Amino acid sequence: MSSTQTTQTARTDRVEHRKAITAVHYGLLCLLLLVLFLVATVGWSSEDLVRPLCLLLALDVAWLLFSWWGVGNHLLDPYGLFLVAAVLFNAGQAILEVVHSDGTELLRGLFPPETLVDTLLFVTVSLHCLHLGALLACARPQTSPEAVTGEPQTSDGDVAQVGWVLLLLSAVPTLILAKQAVSTVLSAGYFGLYQEAESGGRLLAVLGHFTVPAALFLLASSRKRPLSRLVAIGVIAAHTAVYAFIGHRRLAVMPLVAFAWLWHRCAGRIRGVYVVAGGLILLTVVFPLIKVVRSTTGSDRMTLDALNRSYSSAEHPTTMAVREMGGTMVTVAYTLELVPSSRSYDLGRGYLYALLTAIPNVFGGVHPTVRRGLAAKWLVETVSPGTAKLGGGLAYSFIAEAYLNFGWLGAPLVLFPLGFWFQRLSMWAQSGGETARLAMLASFLSFFLVFARSESASLVRFFVWYSYLPYLAAVRLTRSRRPGVAQRATDVTSSE
Repeated sequence: MSSTQTTQTARTDRVEHRKAITAVHYGLLCLLLLVLFLVATVGWSSEDLVRPLCLLLALDVAWLLFSWWGVGNHLLDPYGLFLVAAVLFNAGQAILEVVHSDGTELLRGLFPPETLVDTLLFVTVSLHCLHLGALLACARPQTSPEAVTGEPQTSDGDVAQVGWVLLLLSAVPTLILAKQAVSTVLSAGYFGLYQEAESGGRLLAVLGHFTVPAALFLLASSRKRPLSRLVAIGVIAAHTAVYAFIGHRRLAVMPLVAFAWLWHRCAGRIRGVYVVAGGLILLTVVFPLIKVVRSTTGSDRMTLDALNRSYSSAEHPTTMAVREMGGTMVTVAYTLELVPSSRSYDLGRGYLYALLTAIPNVFGGVHPTVRRGLAAKWLVETVSPGTAKLGGGLAYSFIAEAYLNFGWLGAPLVLFPLGFWFQRLSMWAQSGGETARLAMLASFLSFFLVFARSESASLVRFFVWYSYLPYLAAVRLTRSRRPGVAQRATDVTSSE
């Protein structure tokens, strides 16, 4: 058998294998819907159902992770990383409930069993629908730019140039914001960050957000540019250290995770054992230590002895980290309780207003999306007005937002296409190893991972401003220097 025939046979076997896994996933979704029907019609005690549904959710999570590996992917890819984040933030406490690692009641005992049952079922169905979209997205391969044009759509030099420009734009604002944040937490602790009123810092924040994309664009283009690689490493290391010190876990870790994925694709493959080890370090050391740092003020943040005492006196580090991250499920439970009894379904209006965030605030005053009211702000003002007055919040969840807009239909109507779109975007960006696309995807990933405990209004602008526009800038630079390639690249883009 020729090598071509062998390759074709292997490709056919892989396609059939993916079809089989997707068929099993469909079957499991039918079983979930059957469970949902039985819970709604049979008079079972809600209190007796909580633990079995936690087990069902844990088993479904195990299937999601296994099936993603089974279709030829791995957890160190964009969708796999988002899936892990979605599970930790929205199902972590349910998994702890199964293994008896959590010493407290599920979701701190805030909700009656009826709400817990609905929440567990909705989270399970939502994650399953999200994953179904991602599985179906894998069915058709993407065509790389090089396969059609014969050469890359962008050059590494142009990608690096975009990275340097972004770094110049963001360096001073980032330093100013970092100095202010460190000063605040040393005097008032982590919560002081939310008690400070914004005073002319909006433009600084907008420019400061370009720091992580700058480092990622520099890393993506650093194959023959050691200086770019060293600067990228330094920027991400400094970014992680500052945000870890002030106690902002998401902003400290998520860009680091995106950086690791891009390194895996552009600088050198990271073995699976190192991925697992890195995940364990995050769960057992980094997340709990950031939690400890967050609760201290003044000189205690600067002494290893004080941090060690606080870390040692806390509960088991992994349990503490998963329990706290899994608390995002609280936002799903509250939303199910309050909608539609206290607030009507948004019916897609929330997503339409989220799209408006891509447009700069040329309307005057407060941006229309903010003026209408973000879901996270509505929730904390409703269930914890005291926390809202102090500037605090509960965050939110992309799963809760789907319910807020369409109720139980939000899982298939929103999360299924979300999984499909993000996986197709990932495949498009990774096709052929095109440098600018990889940099764009890594930049978006650094923000998209936070979407697991956020809402779409906080995501759209990050995709358009901090990911896609820098990518377009690199493409335009290359096209302006190679007119022939520009025309062929335009043809490829239009054909996609």
